[in-house]
Amino acid sequence: MPVFVELSKKIRRHKEAIIATVRHGLSNARIESMNNKIKVMIRKAYGFRKLFN
Repeated sequence: MPVFVELSKKIRRHKEAIIATVRHGLSNARIESMNNKIKVMIRKAYGFRKLFN
């Protein structure tokens, strides 16, 4: 299956980065958390056009 062949190639290409990520316990959780906080602030601010005259 071509899909699995391509996946295998991608895994081989990024093998060192994958191992380093697992070894050091890295994740994108902090970035996703910050992104969610920004979205919440935007949602809360919806409808406000000007804070000062």
